[in-house]
Amino acid sequence: MRTMEEEVQMVEQPERKVLYFEGAGIDFYDEAWKESDVGNVRIRTAFTNDQGDQYYLELERGRDYRLHVSFLRPIAHNNSNQPQKIHETYENSRYTKQYITNWINNNLGCSYDTIEVLSQFHGYWVHRDRGSYNLIDNHIIDHEQAAKRAAAYENIDREYRLALHEKHSTIYLQGMDDTSITICCNASENSLQRAKLPRIQRIEIR
Repeated sequence: MRTMEEEVQMVEQPERKVLYFEGAGIDFYDEAWKESDVGNVRIRTAFTNDQGDQYYLELERGRDYRLHVSFLRPIAHNNSNQPQKIHETYENSRYTKQYITNWINNNLGCSYDTIEVLSQFHGYWVHRDRGSYNLIDNHIIDHEQAAKRAAAYENIDREYRLALHEKHSTIYLQGMDDTSITICCNASENSLQRAKLPRIQRIEIR
């Protein structure tokens, strides 16, 4: 999960042509930064290239941090076809933003400066509508709002951990809208009652 500070950094980035991805796997931020700056082991998006062709693309961190293409499919006009697995790992590749950007530009007719992986607080899900794809082109990217959501989530997560005497988080993001986020706690009912905490809580965004 991207922190508030990381969301703020995305707000402050200079204007570039960016292809945004949904983070569909596990985040990694430790020693992996030496090998990869992508931040998530599996990423996916649906987008329009420079010629107006639409694609669904899903990538994974392969063995030894090589780029692994899991799905690549042109999107038909009816937007209803399911992606085709191709399972291709590029032996001389790297699972980095720069390599992925170059691969997309060279193979899919694009001219992006870089790629970025959106956090859950941006609310972009490629497969939200069953039977079709949500194009990233149509999604409003609001880094400032995402940063506010991340800050609210961090605060409520801290409150729950302290009240429940838990070292690790016990909450997850259940939903969000323009003015709030809603979290759900997976602690036991007895623990919640002792801490006088609700299982589900809506938090206003400031």
